[in-house]
Amino acid sequence: MLNKMNKPLSQSLLDKLAQIGPLPKVEFETFNLSVSNIEQVLNPFWISGFATGEGSFTYFTKTRVNSAGKTVKDYSLVFEISQRTQDLHILNLIANYFKVGNVYTDTSGISRYRLRTKDQIISTLIPHLNNYPLAGYKAWQCSVWFKIVYLLNDRVRTDQRDAELEKLIKELSNLK
Repeated sequence: MLNKMNKPLSQSLLDKLAQIGPLPKVEFETFNLSVSNIEQVLNPFWISGFATGEGSFTYFTKTRVNSAGKTVKDYSLVFEISQRTQDLHILNLIANYFKVGNVYTDTSGISRYRLRTKDQIISTLIPHLNNYPLAGYKAWQCSVWFKIVYLLNDRVRTDQRDAELEKLIKELSNLK
């Protein structure tokens, strides 16, 4: 007899169970969980719900010296959904749904669906999340992140833009 972690039950526990009387025989029908050959169409609301639970809206910062000799920060925005590699098929289905982005697997057993380019974010992710919005706390993170996306996309670099950007980056960092 095995417990829920597929480890043998101890003899003392088996002895105590034997005092209760015979345990009913339970049989479970097994089925194939393989989804690699199944064509699945994801519901867009489900994708937004999945992103609410498993997604992240983040950024990477790179500091450099520009041609005028001034130190500036460049930001790369990242939308990511992470899963255990055993559930890689879910990330592949999401990537197929959006038709942009990449799925990565690392040696720690974690896989990630990732959007990194502003064009992909603006043309694909933002319209999706405007039509199928996130819920709860993640919606707040998303709204701040969207402001950063638009700020980086629409405005020429100025001290005012950089100050506004820093304020939004700090706000996003405090929401994590």
